[in-house]
Amino acid sequence: MTTNLEKGDELEDAVEAVEKFLIAQNPGLRTQNIRIQRKKIIIVDGVKHEIDLYVEIDFGLGSPFIYIFECKNWEENVNKNEIIVFSEKIQCVNAQNGYFIAKGFSTYAEAQAKRDSRIKLLIATKELDKFPFIGFSNSFSTETAQAEFGFLDESGSLIKFEPDVSSLVAEGGNLLDFKEFGSRLINNFVTKKYDVPMTIIESTEKTGFYMGYTDSTETGLPVGEHIFEDQFMSQINGGKIYVNGTTAIAKVTCKVKHKIVITAPIFIWQYDVESKGKVALIRYELTRGQVDIKAVGADQYKVVHLHTTRKDILT
Repeated sequence: MTTNLEKGDELEDAVEAVEKFLIAQNPGLRTQNIRIQRKKIIIVDGVKHEIDLYVEIDFGLGSPFIYIFECKNWEENVNKNEIIVFSEKIQCVNAQNGYFIAKGFSTYAEAQAKRDSRIKLLIATKELDKFPFIGFSNSFSTETAQAEFGFLDESGSLIKFEPDVSSLVAEGGNLLDFKEFGSRLINNFVTKKYDVPMTIIESTEKTGFYMGYTDSTETGLPVGEHIFEDQFMSQINGGKIYVNGTTAIAKVTCKVKHKIVITAPIFIWQYDVESKGKVALIRYELTRGQVDIKAVGADQYKVVHLHTTRKDILT
């Protein structure tokens, strides 16, 4: 069961993520000195105050622009006493604006807020009908148990390649990681053959492990684990790649045995913060660990920020 403290932290996380997203969308703020603090403690005349979210922007004019947030993730409406306390907090930190975010406000709370022009009340609802411009469907991961690669030159002859000795070199002289190169070829093949829609995030922290999130509500494989043995040939596109920097590769053959795991997303929490933005925490329980995605967006911007956190299973 989620505690009241955890519920409060959820909403604070959501509001902080939305605010950082909005700041990032403003070109004029990207070069400014911006300070964002959670649970900032201030003591004024011996009285202690805690600020849920404190934002300070220094425009270099001698006095920074400050605005603060109060987040109450209560089932009941916020009453006037909380507004009075928030007004005092605004005064103590010399903030120009204060945003009080909650699921609802009493009539008296709304009336009290009107007495302080610095206060704006915002509703945060968990009823997120649709995330802006992106969907979260089943994810897929592939784990390669065995793979045999062959490199062919332009005449179709096999190029000698020893994984632990030979090197792959791209145009311009950059060395390529063979395992990462092979993993990408396998995953490109998987997305096409098994009708997995185009991925929008890739993760290659683990050798032989790939994870993708789709922008569609359907995939060609049902949720669960699937074992396949495949054989395919792929052409080299987008610039030449050389074995040991001398012989150009025209095609790559691959014989692979791998496991594909299709995982359904779990929505841990989601909030729509009135007039500001939407944020959701989505979790995927994968075979090698847990992946959390915090997605932030707003209807007026054609972009979504995705923050990925992984917790791998130790083996």
